[in-house]
Amino acid sequence: GSFGDIFDMFFGSSTGSRKRDAASRPTKGANINIDVTLEFEEAAFGVEKEIEYSRIEICKECQGIGGKKKVACPHCRGTGEVKHTQTSIFGSIVTSRICSYCQGKGYIAEDTCQKCQGSGKAKTTRKLKLKFPAGVDSGYRLRVSGEGEAGENGGPAGDLYVSITVNPHKILKRKGKNLYFDAEVTYTQLVLGDEIEVPTLQGWEKVKISPGTDANSILKLRGKGLVDPSNGSRGDQFVQLKLHIPRKLTAEYKKLVEQLAELEGQEKNKKSSGIFERIKEAFSSTEG
Repeated sequence: GSFGDIFDMFFGSSTGSRKRDAASRPTKGANINIDVTLEFEEAAFGVEKEIEYSRIEICKECQGIGGKKKVACPHCRGTGEVKHTQTSIFGSIVTSRICSYCQGKGYIAEDTCQKCQGSGKAKTTRKLKLKFPAGVDSGYRLRVSGEGEAGENGGPAGDLYVSITVNPHKILKRKGKNLYFDAEVTYTQLVLGDEIEVPTLQGWEKVKISPGTDANSILKLRGKGLVDPSNGSRGDQFVQLKLHIPRKLTAEYKKLVEQLAELEGQEKNKKSSGIFERIKEAFSSTEG
């Protein structure tokens, strides 16, 4: 067969020993990945939630033995490997292989455990309370050490990875640690100025609109955003002023708007006539 088999034939059973050692070496268990969905407020302020998932654990009935007690494997006599003697022209050659009956452990379990069927492990439902830090967003991954699958041969358990999805807020929009809100305002509020209330995560907040503010202007509420879970800094909330155009007008409202339009037209004509007068004066001075 392989070079290792030939090496074993002349120099002993090193390959068999290596396989036996590998089979009995402590190995870390597999990792587990689960998904958890948080409401926006839970993610914004942080929350402690109990999660439930399935994992493979050491059987509590037999303590991982697979039966009531350990007994030496009758096939390998507790060595974990089986030796074979072959006669050749070079004499007797002894080779060894990992024991297939005990998988190199050197022991078997007596009186098979009914819960794990002799495997030494059982699938169980695990309940765990986790703290989700404030400010987490969709795509954030939480690692919990040692909460994965059970290890082999006394090795440590794997890890649990929790992938987070955050439901969007009903009103506020999020970009990183900053929040955004569109506030509808009227023409008169922009022209004359006003004080309005806007929703934030901490409640309603008053915002001042200065006279003569342009539509689509953005006002900043410092520190009203979300916490960055990586460094603890807090974002801001931005309020964009959207001009509200009424679709249906009452007779009185329409009359007032028409009067406003008339006044605006008069102001426009005054400005236009003023411009023409300045142009006329400029040309007159040039001709003179």
